[in-house]
Amino acid sequence: MNIVGLLLVVLGGVLSGLFTAPMAYVKGWQWENSWLIYTIYAMVLFPWIFVFFALESVPDIYSNAPAHAIIMALVFGFIWGVGSVTFGLGVKAVGNALGFAIILGLTSAIGAALPLVVLHPEDVGTRQGIFTWIGLGIVIVGLYVLARAGSQKERDLAVTKELTPLIQSVGNEDTNPGKSNFVHGLILCIISGLFSPCLNLAIAFGSDLAKEATDLGNSKTFSDNATWTLAVGAGMITNASYCIYLLCKNNTWGLFSDSTLPLGRNAALMAFSGLLWFGGNTVYTVGGQMIGSLGTVIGWPIFMISMIAASNVFGLFKGEWTGTSTSAKRQLALGLFILCGAVVFIALG
Repeated sequence: MNIVGLLLVVLGGVLSGLFTAPMAYVKGWQWENSWLIYTIYAMVLFPWIFVFFALESVPDIYSNAPAHAIIMALVFGFIWGVGSVTFGLGVKAVGNALGFAIILGLTSAIGAALPLVVLHPEDVGTRQGIFTWIGLGIVIVGLYVLARAGSQKERDLAVTKELTPLIQSVGNEDTNPGKSNFVHGLILCIISGLFSPCLNLAIAFGSDLAKEATDLGNSKTFSDNATWTLAVGAGMITNASYCIYLLCKNNTWGLFSDSTLPLGRNAALMAFSGLLWFGGNTVYTVGGQMIGSLGTVIGWPIFMISMIAASNVFGLFKGEWTGTSTSAKRQLALGLFILCGAVVFIALG
């Protein structure tokens, strides 16, 4: 196995797992302010700058590619945008550690199951199919354990710190996007986990774009970026639209011009957040290509596990589980172990 490729996959997972970390250091902005700036950098500026840098004859790629490939990339990218919005809301609601684990656990399992059912239905009853369905069942068990851990965490914090419920409702004055209960945040994470795999479908059904890029002399290593850039650009519409809705609803447009706030610092932090997300995915793609034919089999679970590990380390560093009982922390560790095991199990198929 190519060790450099493997290390790049791990690095990609770590970078992607930390992409929400800069939001913790933004001062004075509401969630919608931060997420809008992140969206612009992560889903528009960085992808298009990179695609023109990495690929040749970019206009020809899109003009020569079949219309159905472009439409599929845009449609599934738009749907993936729903998963991206709820990712941001869910992680903000339940914390980095729990949010990443729940969302990525679902994404990894469904991301393996959807292409199998949609693109290769003849393999549903094969070894790969059976391992995928069993793995999905294991993911559900892991999600249940994590849900119990999160619920216990909320109760512990309410008792030991005399706090109001952890999650605040979307659009109120607090920096959290919601005032509800743990179930609300859990639902957001599950919705994200269900919709996020649509990015994989965008790449799968828009594969003729990548083929066109290769036919025009571009490297296979970066050819998927022709599809990926179009898909995340469509997802930007979903993300930006919801942010603009909240900016109008909460009258928070003025925070972008409030001279008492560190505007340049906030914008730089969210640009860095976008760079972490985009860079992590790009590094993973390159690493998977270097590994070779087993890149998606070995690389994908390692990428997911690296993301979950990095997000949990940051969550612990920020004290998300400070003041919680040993029981809650044990359930968190058990849930993480089950999810990682499920990802590996699916890969073995």
